[in-house]
Amino acid sequence: MFRSIIIASALMMSAIPVPRTSPSGLDLQDPTTGAWSEEAFDRAVAKPVSAWARQGRIEGDRRFETLLGTVGQDHTERTRLLTAYGMAIFARDEKAASLPYLKRAATEARSAFTPNSRQLAMALADYATVEFEVLGDDVTPEAEQMTREAYGIRMRILGLHHDETRSSRGTLSRIEELPSRIRGNAEKLAVVSRRYEALLASPSGRLLEPWEAESLQDQWIDMLIANRRPDLACAALVSLQSGPGRAGSPWLGRVIGQKLQDAGYTRQAEPLLGAEPDLDILKDTNIPPPVVRCAP
Repeated sequence: MFRSIIIASALMMSAIPVPRTSPSGLDLQDPTTGAWSEEAFDRAVAKPVSAWARQGRIEGDRRFETLLGTVGQDHTERTRLLTAYGMAIFARDEKAASLPYLKRAATEARSAFTPNSRQLAMALADYATVEFEVLGDDVTPEAEQMTREAYGIRMRILGLHHDETRSSRGTLSRIEELPSRIRGNAEKLAVVSRRYEALLASPSGRLLEPWEAESLQDQWIDMLIANRRPDLACAALVSLQSGPGRAGSPWLGRVIGQKLQDAGYTRQAEPLLGAEPDLDILKDTNIPPPVVRCAP
């Protein structure tokens, strides 16, 4: 997933006119379209990555820094090469090791592109998204601010409903929901819960594929349990089963019950894990499945 995000960001950077051959002499673009491609990225950093694999990280990094030096202070080229190397490292499942290069790419992007450019938003979002993937609840305030900045740029130039804007909003929401951000604040938890409830009940929410809706449900419940509020997770279960337009999966209670039990909330989980869906009722689409509840 994240590899495709980073590739997409670098491809977006190709919208800025640059020479077809970089100052280093590397042929990094398609000779017909001038667009960057995944193959071009792999080709650009092939030798440093190969050295990393054969001789270790220190030698791979040394060769990359030599390559980077060939483009001088061309910030656009430096952004692309740093993104390419960070992407290649990430693809090797060396997620934490990719962070310094993606962060440097974001820094170079501030000099390479205008403050309201799509390319800058991509570079900021790439770093912040990968840091969140690596650090989770310990994601830094700097990465959170980069996510906010990328979201603001995308809102201004792409609009609310563009996929890139929605991606930034999703990442920002997930960061805002972390226990390290909410710190048990009941008002913040209520705001986040209303956001999920409204989305699932909205016209667009009702058009989601079943797996997409279930993914949102999981995020909501996981967020509440992570913030040590099983009572709110139980309230969310009732909402999901009886909310406007969606009865929820008849097995939803068991899924949430298992989440509660895994988190140590055995008492609340017991009635959910003991409930078996009535398959005869489920055959009649006019009869909604019965609502199951946690133990008080």
